[in-house]
Amino acid sequence: MSATPITPYENQLRGNGQGSLELLMDRLVELEETVDDSLRIYRWRPLAQIEPPCLYNWMPNTSPFEWRDTARGRDTFTIIVRICIRPVSEVEEKMPSIEAYVDQFRAIVDPALHHTQPLNGSAHKVTRTGVRLVQDTFEDAAYLAAEFPIECELDRIIV
Repeated sequence: MSATPITPYENQLRGNGQGSLELLMDRLVELEETVDDSLRIYRWRPLAQIEPPCLYNWMPNTSPFEWRDTARGRDTFTIIVRICIRPVSEVEEKMPSIEAYVDQFRAIVDPALHHTQPLNGSAHKVTRTGVRLVQDTFEDAAYLAAEFPIECELDRIIV
């Protein structure tokens, strides 16, 4: 990953670095942009029509919070990354392309997450927890997508 490490000033501005969802998303999107040049990258899931093939992120669940000690708290977010291709009616002919996107995503993202400073230190811990094929709908059109749940632990000093 080509991003520069977090500076002390950036840590101070963004909740000590590891507690910033904005910084985490900045680093994740930078990484996603290297997966494949043919993918259009949306930082978050669009509400309107998409331009496949594309990649987008979403947080579908409530994020649990826990106190780590008397001054630090931890939010655990699950960010769903989806690589979406053409409408479901074209699935048979598009399966080789989604297989290739899955392999490319895993080859690029997994090493950046399996690190002592995942995503250049933007989170305490980031883990891809799986992959599956799903269907998503945009303006009444169903699209095939590969879905990657990514669990992110963000620690920050609160008191």
